[in-house]
Amino acid sequence: MSGGGGLIPGIAEGAAGLANVPDLTPVANTGRSADLDSIATYLALGVRAPISPVSSHTVKKGRTLFAEAGCQNCHGGPNWTISALDFTPPPAASQIADAQLVKFLCRVGTFDPNLFADGVSNEIRANNAANVQARGILGFNPPSLVSVYASAPYLHSGAAATLDAVLENVTHRSVGRADGLDTLTDPHDRKELVRFLESIDRGTEPFLNVIIPPRACGPR
Repeated sequence: MSGGGGLIPGIAEGAAGLANVPDLTPVANTGRSADLDSIATYLALGVRAPISPVSSHTVKKGRTLFAEAGCQNCHGGPNWTISALDFTPPPAASQIADAQLVKFLCRVGTFDPNLFADGVSNEIRANNAANVQARGILGFNPPSLVSVYASAPYLHSGAAATLDAVLENVTHRSVGRADGLDTLTDPHDRKELVRFLESIDRGTEPFLNVIIPPRACGPR
């Protein structure tokens, strides 16, 4: 929602409306609108992620490379992301910085504030009256890899047109390892890993042995 109340009844458009739906407040989003609650339920339960056309039997090497690079430490767990609501809202004030839940943010070398001339275009932005604050300097909430083959372009800004381009970032591809070692220097290995990423869908067995990298994720 950006710029007003949307489907929420009784919420004005523009800045006045935004003041009634501030970020991360004790006010629940559910219960404001039966229509919005129905949409949320449909999105959660009624929309299936695309099934990958790539067979899991052909990507065994890529799966091994994924684990060796520590990718599962940000993109592991049942939903292929370490991001999970593990508290009863609202969050503690100590967990919030710049209107973001810093506990869930990971700094993976993909934020570029100079990517666009105006400094904010095609960025994740704050829910405020001006709606121009670029987000990402504190890190990003790791996205799920379920059906990632179907969600290009990639990164917060759409700057990576392909998964191959995502893996060109050395910091990103090595941040999951405790020692920071880049195990994907070989372009052929990166191709194998991309093939594995393209195979991931809801039927793919996830990595459940996750060690969140403390040097990259959470408060600085």
